[in-house]
Amino acid sequence: MLRNYYRIYKPKLFLFEGQSKGAYTSRSINSIIHMAKQKAGVKKKGSVHALRHSFATHLLEGGTDLSIIQKLLGHNDIKTTRYTHKVAISNHRISSINEDGTVTFAYKDYADAGKQKLMILTATEFIRRFQQHILPERFTKIRTYGYLANRNRHRRINVVVKKMQLPLHKGLVKIPIQVRLLEQFGIDMTECPCCKNKTLQLVKIFYPWKNVDDG
Repeated sequence: MLRNYYRIYKPKLFLFEGQSKGAYTSRSINSIIHMAKQKAGVKKKGSVHALRHSFATHLLEGGTDLSIIQKLLGHNDIKTTRYTHKVAISNHRISSINEDGTVTFAYKDYADAGKQKLMILTATEFIRRFQQHILPERFTKIRTYGYLANRNRHRRINVVVKKMQLPLHKGLVKIPIQVRLLEQFGIDMTECPCCKNKTLQLVKIFYPWKNVDDG
């Protein structure tokens, strides 16, 4: 889609340029989003900021490195990008782990005009509170909504681009684990770690705790 756009409009300075070949204003971008929603028949509320968050979430779920997402979002500090995979408490808030078995961490006291303060808890109490934020099985920390929600996302995206008269997205290509390990980490699963000959082939997985008669 972007390649087709680039060949047609040939932008010079910005990827998406306004009528004066400069940057789009925030008002123009909001108008474009509003017209695109009307054209696609989207009635739910949405804004450029929501699309920005959905874009970052979509990249993170696809395995994009956090530093790349930081650059795409224009964040100067990697800490401001951490919202894409928040946990109960981020590492930079933990001030110290003390020898007496306590943990000191920073928190914001909303009852006192949002002032930053330090709290000291025993390690047991700290872990207990942390465990309360662990999600049940099959729940995710990041939830997208609208046409980027997980269920039937690819079908909805194709409906949107079809109504906008754009080329449909190609289907996902599943890359075998052997290829991914070789490309990302240089590990060849078919290579013997001792003699370096490419003879290893997976034939069967044997579970020593499983009886033969169990099937």
